[in-house]
Amino acid sequence: MEIIIFGIYFFLFTIFYNLFFNFRLSISLYFSYLILVPYIDLRIGGLTLSYNIVDVFILSVFLFQFKKSKMGKLNFELIIPFLIFFCSLIFIALFTTEVPFKFDINSWRMTLLSTCVLPFVIWNSSLYDSKFSNYIKWALIISVSIAGLYALLLTQLNGVNLYTSFLANYFNKSDVADIYGNAVQSRLSFSSAGKIQSTMIHPMAWTFLLCVTFVIFLNQYLEYKNKIYLFLLFFIVFNILISGVRTGIGAVAIGYLYFLLRYRKLKIIFSSILIVLLLSIVVQSNKNLSNYFSSFLDVKGEKSEMNGSSISLRLSQLDGALSEIEKSPLVGKGYSWNGYYQKTRGDHPVLLAFESLILSVLCNSGFIGLLIWILFFLYLFHLNRKLLRNKKDICMLDLLIIIYLTYTIGTGEYGYMAIFAVFYSYLFARFYKERIYKLRGYKILK
Repeated sequence: MEIIIFGIYFFLFTIFYNLFFNFRLSISLYFSYLILVPYIDLRIGGLTLSYNIVDVFILSVFLFQFKKSKMGKLNFELIIPFLIFFCSLIFIALFTTEVPFKFDINSWRMTLLSTCVLPFVIWNSSLYDSKFSNYIKWALIISVSIAGLYALLLTQLNGVNLYTSFLANYFNKSDVADIYGNAVQSRLSFSSAGKIQSTMIHPMAWTFLLCVTFVIFLNQYLEYKNKIYLFLLFFIVFNILISGVRTGIGAVAIGYLYFLLRYRKLKIIFSSILIVLLLSIVVQSNKNLSNYFSSFLDVKGEKSEMNGSSISLRLSQLDGALSEIEKSPLVGKGYSWNGYYQKTRGDHPVLLAFESLILSVLCNSGFIGLLIWILFFLYLFHLNRKLLRNKKDICMLDLLIIIYLTYTIGTGEYGYMAIFAVFYSYLFARFYKERIYKLRGYKILK
């Protein structure tokens, strides 16, 4: 197993080395690292690496090279909404007393860096480097394919994940595969594992990655009409199905339905209806699959045999969240009160692990915080239309936002904003660059 640790060290060395000699390759490798390696807590000399340290180092090298190359001015249009969003949330935290301010600031710093730094680098690099987005695209295709094939293997291993379990023990982390792989009953007859995390830190992180990757490959297929991307789409959907996280199916279904209604291409609509009809026939012919999909409509969680959260449970938790903030309904209890509560006291008796974005937003930031979140996403929808003109491009970015909202409302916010921001910046830069090139009469490199 030592070869795995050696491989990780070599992976990181290659990333740092190429920062100075092939920047686009370095970022692409780092992109793959985030998918294929669940941890980065490595000690090099007296320094313990973390994602924030690596991100800041990447930003420093990028700024130095950008200034040296004299390519132009840095573009902040995409990152400004995120900065305003995070600054607004930490500002209202000044009026709370439930969480130590040091804990608030530290949580805010880590979230800000993980959400803003890499997307800022990807956004600007994509705009000024014609080959950058293609490097990211191939890094995504290769790394997700590897992780997806590994996930297929895990369906037959009774919840055992030798790779992530070894790394969890090596880095002294809790073994998530042991918690969710064996302890949870499989929801599908062709899988012997409860939930699958593949190469990532958690099954829900893996499923969310699949959901946003679905948007990228859908865009590629509509743009190039290449059957390889169609195959990758079905491969992604199948991996979402076997992951054991039902919210992934719901998020993609709701987002894709919005896309169909907004994009309004008859060929795509008819093809989608045909696929849904075929899928419904397959589902109805298999009791296990039928029970799996019927659980989406089981409001009280009593009719379906599937274990998991029900709508009635979520409503009960919403009452619990409102009870928690009854003394400070406007600003809540602190920027990261839910994280502080779980760290100091464990799961909440009613809110459990704060398994909905709405629960954590209300508890942390109150109704003002909820308004900030709503305005933030409304601004992103506005930004899509302000900077872009192509209907398909706007629909794709809307789809990405809707998938994020649907998924986090169903499962909670456990660092998914950082994943969303990376994919949003990559896809937006690709669309925005093509629009600028067309306006200036440049040839677009496909």
